[in-house]
Amino acid sequence: MARVKSSAQIELLERQQRELLAKLKDAKAKARADEREKRLDRAKIAGLAFLDELDENPNGDATRALLAVLNSRLLRRADREAFGLGDPPPKADISAQAARPKQKLSYAEVAKALQGDQAAAGSSDDAVA
Repeated sequence: MARVKSSAQIELLERQQRELLAKLKDAKAKARADEREKRLDRAKIAGLAFLDELDENPNGDATRALLAVLNSRLLRRADREAFGLGDPPPKADISAQAARPKQKLSYAEVAKALQGDQAAAGSSDDAVA
């Protein structure tokens, strides 16, 4: 009799395990989808900020830095044309860029560049007035 009880207990535990694994899989998929959505939202905000900076200070340091990043990362001709960039770099340059470690700017460096552009824009507005 104990064996029947044990096998029923095992079947119950295996069923619960399958249910828990299914719930875990669903939770992980939801978490990935949430992260993708959060990343897309951040990309939209950053893109809008960049486009505002491009419109307000087309020759500013921050704009030049952002365009340099785009120039090194955008490979499709249509993407490059959207930002007025020329032909993509040759494949040798692309592989060299991939081998090179990526330089990360701190928030302070980006903020400093943006403040410099805003100060320059403010001084040019004063000169016009």
